[in-house]
Amino acid sequence: MGRPRGQKNDDFSLRYICKRLERLLDRKVEFIEDFMLDRERILNAKKAKVFLLENIRFFEEETKNGMELGKNLAELCDVYINDAFGTSHRKHSSTYAITNYVDQKVAGFLLKREIDTFAKALFHPIKPICLVIGDAKVSLKITLLRSIMPKIDKLIIGRAMSNTIIWNGPMGIFEIDRFSKGAFRIAHAIADTYAYSIVGGGDTISAVLKAEEKENISFMSTGGGASLELLEGKLLPGFENLDKY
Repeated sequence: MGRPRGQKNDDFSLRYICKRLERLLDRKVEFIEDFMLDRERILNAKKAKVFLLENIRFFEEETKNGMELGKNLAELCDVYINDAFGTSHRKHSSTYAITNYVDQKVAGFLLKREIDTFAKALFHPIKPICLVIGDAKVSLKITLLRSIMPKIDKLIIGRAMSNTIIWNGPMGIFEIDRFSKGAFRIAHAIADTYAYSIVGGGDTISAVLKAEEKENISFMSTGGGASLELLEGKLLPGFENLDKY
Protein backbone atom coordinates (compact mmCIF):
# COMPACT_ATOMS: atom_id res chain seq x y z
CA MET A 1 0.00 0.00 0.00
CA GLY A 2 1.30 3.43 -0.93
CA ARG A 3 4.85 4.31 -1.89
CA PRO A 4 6.98 4.21 1.27
CA ARG A 5 10.09 3.77 -0.92
CA GLY A 6 11.55 0.88 1.07
CA GLN A 7 11.30 2.65 4.41
CA LYS A 8 9.05 1.76 7.34
CA ASN A 9 6.35 4.41 7.46
CA ASP A 10 3.47 4.10 9.91
CA ASP A 11 1.17 6.05 7.58
CA PHE A 12 1.27 3.07 5.18
CA SER A 13 1.03 0.30 7.78
CA LEU A 14 -1.47 -2.48 7.08
CA ARG A 15 -2.19 -2.89 10.81
CA TYR A 16 -4.97 -0.31 10.37
CA ILE A 17 -6.93 -2.56 8.02
CA CYS A 18 -6.67 -5.65 10.25
CA LYS A 19 -9.97 -5.11 12.11
CA ARG A 20 -11.79 -4.36 8.86
CA LEU A 21 -10.38 -7.55 7.34
CA GLU A 22 -11.58 -9.53 10.37
CA ARG A 23 -15.12 -8.21 9.88
CA LEU A 24 -15.07 -9.04 6.17
CA LEU A 25 -13.77 -12.56 6.76
CA ASP A 26 -15.75 -13.06 9.99
CA ARG A 27 -12.72 -14.61 11.69
CA LYS A 28 -9.64 -13.65 13.67
CA VAL A 29 -6.72 -12.20 11.70
CA GLU A 30 -3.24 -12.17 13.22
CA PHE A 31 -1.07 -9.23 12.20
CA ILE A 32 2.60 -10.01 11.49
CA GLU A 33 4.85 -6.99 11.83
CA ASP A 34 8.02 -8.77 10.64
CA PHE A 35 7.46 -12.03 8.78
CA MET A 36 11.16 -12.91 8.96
CA LEU A 37 11.16 -12.79 12.76
CA ASP A 38 7.76 -14.53 13.01
CA ARG A 39 8.47 -17.13 10.33
CA GLU A 40 8.34 -20.12 12.72
CA ARG A 41 5.11 -18.87 14.29
CA ILE A 42 3.48 -18.85 10.87
CA LEU A 43 4.87 -22.20 9.72
CA ASN A 44 4.09 -23.99 12.98
CA ALA A 45 0.49 -22.82 13.34
CA LYS A 46 -1.42 -25.85 14.68
CA LYS A 47 -4.79 -24.94 13.17
CA ALA A 48 -6.13 -22.93 10.27
CA LYS A 49 -5.30 -19.26 10.77
CA VAL A 50 -5.27 -16.07 8.74
CA PHE A 51 -2.10 -13.98 8.92
CA LEU A 52 -1.79 -10.44 7.56
CA LEU A 53 1.80 -9.46 6.82
CA GLU A 54 2.98 -5.88 7.22
CA ASN A 55 3.33 -3.81 4.06
CA ILE A 56 5.88 -5.58 1.84
CA ARG A 57 6.87 -2.22 0.35
CA PHE A 58 8.62 -1.47 3.62
CA PHE A 59 11.35 -3.71 2.18
CA GLU A 60 13.58 -1.88 -0.29
CA GLU A 61 14.01 -5.13 -2.27
CA GLU A 62 10.28 -5.37 -3.06
CA THR A 63 10.14 -2.84 -5.88
CA LYS A 64 13.55 -4.00 -7.11
CA ASN A 65 12.24 -7.57 -7.55
CA GLY A 66 14.77 -8.84 -5.04
CA MET A 67 15.14 -12.61 -5.39
CA GLU A 68 16.11 -13.13 -1.74
CA LEU A 69 12.93 -11.42 -0.54
CA GLY A 70 10.91 -13.46 -3.03
CA LYS A 71 12.51 -16.66 -1.73
CA ASN A 72 11.83 -15.73 1.90
CA LEU A 73 8.18 -15.05 1.12
CA ALA A 74 7.90 -18.32 -0.82
CA GLU A 75 9.10 -20.29 2.20
CA LEU A 76 5.88 -19.33 3.98
CA CYS A 77 3.57 -21.05 1.52
CA ASP A 78 2.73 -24.28 -0.30
CA VAL A 79 0.51 -22.52 -2.85
CA TYR A 80 0.99 -18.97 -4.09
CA ILE A 81 -2.13 -17.12 -5.25
CA ASN A 82 -1.77 -13.72 -6.90
CA ASP A 83 -4.93 -11.65 -6.55
CA ALA A 84 -3.21 -8.26 -6.81
CA PHE A 85 -4.17 -7.13 -10.31
CA GLY A 86 -3.37 -3.50 -9.51
CA THR A 87 0.36 -4.31 -9.18
CA SER A 88 0.63 -7.18 -11.68
CA HIS A 89 2.16 -4.95 -14.35
CA ARG A 90 5.30 -4.57 -12.25
CA LYS A 91 8.09 -7.04 -11.52
CA HIS A 92 8.13 -6.94 -7.74
CA SER A 93 9.31 -9.57 -5.27
CA SER A 94 5.81 -10.37 -4.01
CA THR A 95 4.33 -10.72 -7.51
CA TYR A 96 7.23 -11.96 -9.63
CA ALA A 97 10.38 -13.13 -7.81
CA ILE A 98 8.33 -15.32 -5.46
CA THR A 99 7.03 -17.39 -8.39
CA ASN A 100 10.54 -18.74 -8.97
CA TYR A 101 10.45 -20.56 -5.63
CA VAL A 102 6.88 -21.91 -5.37
CA ASP A 103 5.75 -25.11 -7.11
CA GLN A 104 2.06 -24.20 -7.29
CA LYS A 105 1.32 -20.64 -8.37
CA VAL A 106 -2.09 -19.56 -9.65
CA ALA A 107 -4.34 -16.55 -10.15
CA GLY A 108 -6.97 -15.61 -7.58
CA PHE A 109 -10.66 -15.02 -8.30
CA LEU A 110 -10.24 -11.26 -8.76
CA LEU A 111 -7.32 -11.67 -11.15
CA LYS A 112 -9.32 -14.18 -13.21
CA ARG A 113 -12.31 -11.83 -13.36
CA GLU A 114 -10.06 -8.98 -14.51
CA ILE A 115 -8.56 -11.10 -17.32
CA ASP A 116 -11.94 -12.57 -18.36
CA THR A 117 -13.57 -9.15 -18.40
CA PHE A 118 -10.93 -7.51 -20.58
CA ALA A 119 -10.87 -10.57 -22.86
CA LYS A 120 -14.64 -10.23 -23.30
CA ALA A 121 -14.29 -6.56 -24.13
CA LEU A 122 -11.39 -6.97 -26.57
CA PHE A 123 -11.74 -10.38 -28.18
CA HIS A 124 -15.51 -11.03 -28.07
CA PRO A 125 -17.00 -7.51 -28.10
CA ILE A 126 -20.46 -6.46 -29.16
CA LYS A 127 -19.67 -3.72 -31.66
CA PRO A 128 -19.26 -0.80 -31.64
CA ILE A 129 -16.59 -0.46 -28.95
CA CYS A 130 -15.61 2.88 -27.46
CA LEU A 131 -12.51 3.81 -25.46
CA VAL A 132 -12.42 6.83 -23.14
CA ILE A 133 -8.95 8.05 -22.13
CA GLY A 134 -8.21 10.76 -19.59
CA ASP A 135 -5.66 11.54 -16.88
CA ALA A 136 -2.46 13.55 -17.09
CA LYS A 137 -0.09 10.77 -18.19
CA VAL A 138 -0.91 10.93 -21.89
CA SER A 139 2.64 10.00 -22.91
CA LEU A 140 2.30 6.67 -21.10
CA LYS A 141 -0.78 5.80 -23.16
CA ILE A 142 0.65 6.33 -26.67
CA THR A 143 1.61 2.64 -26.93
CA LEU A 144 -1.90 1.68 -25.82
CA LEU A 145 -3.53 3.91 -28.39
CA ARG A 146 -1.37 2.58 -31.23
CA SER A 147 -2.10 -1.00 -30.18
CA ILE A 148 -5.82 -0.69 -29.61
CA MET A 149 -6.85 1.64 -32.45
CA PRO A 150 -7.54 -1.23 -34.91
CA LYS A 151 -9.86 -2.86 -32.34
CA ILE A 152 -12.06 0.09 -31.43
CA ASP A 153 -14.69 2.09 -33.28
CA LYS A 154 -14.70 5.27 -31.25
CA LEU A 155 -12.06 7.06 -29.21
CA ILE A 156 -12.73 9.90 -26.80
CA ILE A 157 -9.82 11.73 -25.26
CA GLY A 158 -10.31 14.26 -22.75
CA ARG A 159 -19.11 11.32 -23.00
CA ALA A 160 -19.55 8.26 -24.65
CA MET A 161 -22.42 5.97 -25.59
CA SER A 162 -21.63 2.58 -27.05
CA ASN A 163 -21.97 -1.20 -26.44
CA THR A 164 -18.40 -2.30 -25.01
CA ILE A 165 -17.09 1.15 -23.05
CA ILE A 166 -13.62 1.16 -21.40
CA TRP A 167 -12.73 4.20 -19.27
CA ASN A 168 -9.22 4.68 -17.90
CA GLY A 169 -8.24 7.91 -16.20
CA PRO A 170 -10.48 10.69 -14.82
CA MET A 171 -10.83 14.06 -16.50
CA GLY A 172 -9.23 16.89 -14.54
CA ILE A 173 -8.64 17.23 -10.81
CA PHE A 174 -12.07 15.85 -9.87
CA GLU A 175 -11.20 15.93 -6.15
CA ILE A 176 -11.66 19.71 -6.29
CA ASP A 177 -15.35 20.55 -6.81
CA ARG A 178 -14.85 23.27 -9.41
CA PHE A 179 -12.81 20.88 -11.59
CA SER A 180 -15.07 17.85 -11.14
CA LYS A 181 -17.76 18.48 -13.78
CA GLY A 182 -15.89 16.83 -16.68
CA ALA A 183 -15.22 13.57 -14.84
CA PHE A 184 -18.71 13.45 -13.34
CA ARG A 185 -20.39 14.06 -16.71
CA ILE A 186 -18.37 11.24 -18.25
CA ALA A 187 -19.35 8.99 -15.33
CA HIS A 188 -23.05 9.91 -15.66
CA ALA A 189 -22.98 9.49 -19.46
CA ILE A 190 -21.39 6.02 -19.28
CA ALA A 191 -23.66 4.94 -16.42
CA ASP A 192 -26.72 6.09 -18.42
CA THR A 193 -26.01 3.71 -21.33
CA TYR A 194 -26.94 0.05 -21.76
CA ALA A 195 -23.30 -0.67 -22.60
CA TYR A 196 -21.06 -3.18 -20.88
CA SER A 197 -18.81 -0.70 -19.11
CA ILE A 198 -15.35 -1.19 -17.59
CA VAL A 199 -13.77 1.46 -15.40
CA GLY A 200 -10.03 1.04 -14.77
CA GLY A 201 -7.80 2.41 -12.02
CA GLY A 202 -8.11 3.73 -8.49
CA ASP A 203 -8.52 7.40 -9.40
CA THR A 204 -11.20 6.62 -12.00
CA ILE A 205 -13.05 4.43 -9.50
CA SER A 206 -12.87 7.26 -6.97
CA ALA A 207 -14.45 9.60 -9.53
CA VAL A 208 -17.26 7.08 -10.18
CA LEU A 209 -17.84 6.67 -6.44
CA LYS A 210 -17.91 10.43 -5.91
CA ALA A 211 -20.36 10.74 -8.81
CA GLU A 212 -22.50 8.05 -7.07
CA GLU A 213 -22.59 5.85 -10.19
CA LYS A 214 -20.94 2.69 -8.84
CA GLU A 215 -24.11 0.56 -9.17
CA ASN A 216 -24.49 1.55 -12.83
CA ILE A 217 -21.02 0.41 -13.96
CA SER A 218 -20.63 -3.20 -15.13
CA PHE A 219 -17.10 -3.79 -13.81
CA MET A 220 -14.69 -1.77 -11.69
CA SER A 221 -11.12 -2.86 -12.49
CA THR A 222 -8.72 -2.48 -9.59
CA GLY A 223 -5.73 -1.75 -11.81
CA GLY A 224 -5.02 1.46 -13.71
CA GLY A 225 -1.57 0.83 -15.12
CA ALA A 226 -2.18 -2.93 -15.12
CA SER A 227 -5.38 -2.63 -17.14
CA LEU A 228 -3.62 -0.39 -19.66
CA GLU A 229 -0.86 -2.90 -20.23
CA LEU A 230 -3.43 -5.71 -20.50
CA LEU A 231 -5.22 -3.65 -23.14
CA GLU A 232 -1.93 -3.29 -24.99
CA GLY A 233 -1.83 -7.07 -25.24
CA LYS A 234 1.08 -7.48 -22.85
CA LEU A 235 1.58 -10.48 -20.57
CA LEU A 236 1.84 -8.88 -17.14
CA PRO A 237 4.88 -9.88 -15.06
CA GLY A 238 2.63 -10.60 -12.06
CA PHE A 239 1.09 -13.64 -13.72
CA GLU A 240 3.74 -14.43 -16.34
CA ASN A 241 5.01 -17.36 -14.28
CA LEU A 242 1.69 -18.59 -12.90
CA ASP A 243 0.59 -22.10 -13.90
CA LYS A 244 -3.06 -21.12 -14.30
CA TYR A 245 -4.92 -17.87 -14.94
